[in-house]
Amino acid sequence: MARRFRGSDTIKVDGKGRISIPAAFRRVIAASDPDYREGEKANVIIVFGDQNQTWLDVYTIEAMAEVEAMIDRMPRGSDEREALEDLMSGYAMDAEVDADGRMVLPARLREKMGLADEVTYLAKNDYFQLWSPLAFRANEARKAEALRDKVGPGRTAKVLLDMAPPGLSPEPGNGPAGA
Repeated sequence: MARRFRGSDTIKVDGKGRISIPAAFRRVIAASDPDYREGEKANVIIVFGDQNQTWLDVYTIEAMAEVEAMIDRMPRGSDEREALEDLMSGYAMDAEVDADGRMVLPARLREKMGLADEVTYLAKNDYFQLWSPLAFRANEARKAEALRDKVGPGRTAKVLLDMAPPGLSPEPGNGPAGA
């Protein structure tokens, strides 16, 4: 069973653009990088998206391989495949988590996100997101409003589990990975 990310928090960004990846996240990243060896740097893929995306999606190597496999099954030359290839490859970059558990966010990505001295991370099962704290709070408010409209006031998102398509196994890898 694949390891999953859990949790959210706001953490500091140092003057060199480094963030400290939580220890539990580092374990998932290392376990999901087939080339990782103890004491070496673990690899991730950062999807930064086009000008409209104001957050970063950070994929493990295994999660990105699942996404790429789904894209590969799409008809070559289709608009949908091209859009996903652009997003997941063209607007993406390789990154490393160093031995101290830090990852560098390049200046151009920090600028794109409007980051100053803090970043908020949010687990998304097999990937996680990085947001400026202000944009994160605004997005959470927007999602809460949409959820109230969908499930009704006073109910949680857990009621949406009843909407999952029948026949899908709950095993990881049987649905879209971060898509």
